[in-house]
Formats: sequence, C-alpha cells, structure tokens
Amino acid sequence: MMAIVDAKTGDVYGPPLASWGSLNVPLGNLGDMEVDFRPNSRLMALRNACKDFMNRKSCGEYHFDWSDSRFPLVKFIYLNPLK
Repeated sequence: MMAIVDAKTGDVYGPPLASWGSLNVPLGNLGDMEVDFRPNSRLMALRNACKDFMNRKSCGEYHFDWSDSRFPLVKFIYLNPLK
C-alpha cells in the first residue's frame, strides 16, 4: 500500500496509477523495486514495477510528475527482464 501525505496540510492522496487500478510492485525480500523522489522535486520514479503482472511488458520504470494533486504518468521505459 502507498499513500502520499502533504506534510503542510495533512491531505492524503492516492499513489501513482491509482486511477488505472493498482500498481504491483515486488516489495518482498526478492523484489528489486525502487522508489526515487526528492522533497524539492515534483518527479517520482518507480523502477522494477508492473502495472499488470500478467503482462510482463507492463513492467519497467515509471516516471510521474506531481500535478493538480495527482501523479500523471510522463514516461514509461520497458525493461526486458531477460537481458
């Protein structure tokens, strides 16, 4: 589960891709998912994440830009796990 909380107002927002359903990320000991963000930036990157585990082409690196209280997807990079 993931939520974004505004430290100034306490407002809580849903995670990236929440409007599309769920974003599946392997967070167990075997998972290599990485979240990259910085407090002074609007960008967030999720690496090794899958929108749909049944469709391996949905796995890769997702880039989002915080805008209007949501995270629209701005770039997706497919990472072939067989390489």
